[in-house]
Amino acid sequence: MHHIGAILPIHILLQRLSMNAAIRFQTLPFSSQVLARTPSDWEEHSLSVPIPLPTVTASKSKPLTIIHHLASLTTPTAERLFPYHTPPWSRHHPWDNRLRKTIPNPQMTQRERMEYIRSIKTRIHNTLQDPTTLLVFTDGSRHRASGQRRTGAGYVAYVEGREVRVGCWGLGKRAGVYDAEMFALAGSAGAATHILAQNPHI
Repeated sequence: MHHIGAILPIHILLQRLSMNAAIRFQTLPFSSQVLARTPSDWEEHSLSVPIPLPTVTASKSKPLTIIHHLASLTTPTAERLFPYHTPPWSRHHPWDNRLRKTIPNPQMTQRERMEYIRSIKTRIHNTLQDPTTLLVFTDGSRHRASGQRRTGAGYVAYVEGREVRVGCWGLGKRAGVYDAEMFALAGSAGAATHILAQNPHI
């Protein structure tokens, strides 16, 4: 009886499965063939992909396809979710100028490389003196210890040169370096929300 009592009514179960599938729309890559078949108000909608023809005359109140039905349970303007296993450089991100990266030119001379390193150190030093800036360092690594491969991640956060938060995790032997780097970024992002809440001047 306990097992029978735990079974949801079929219409609720189907609704729950549909909602889970709709949420997954926000984790698909922009080139997804599923997103290409979403309604026309979705950015990823494409006129070049075929969709199944309805077996009966479609009504205005009924979605044209099951993909359209799932799309109606969410919204094309919902925040995008990017799973850790997907490299950030493989798809477009919606953060515009809020996310900036600086990559050194691999063709730098020795002198240019030293100047670049000096400029980075100067920038870090200046940031540490700024009371309105939160500076966070993250790292993920994988190495062999006691004959076994170990993976770990960590971060440290500074405000005005003071260490305000630190975190570290052992991720075991199955996680890769990319997993560790992403875990460190996720952990530091979570810590940053708490730090900013406690320090509104940052």
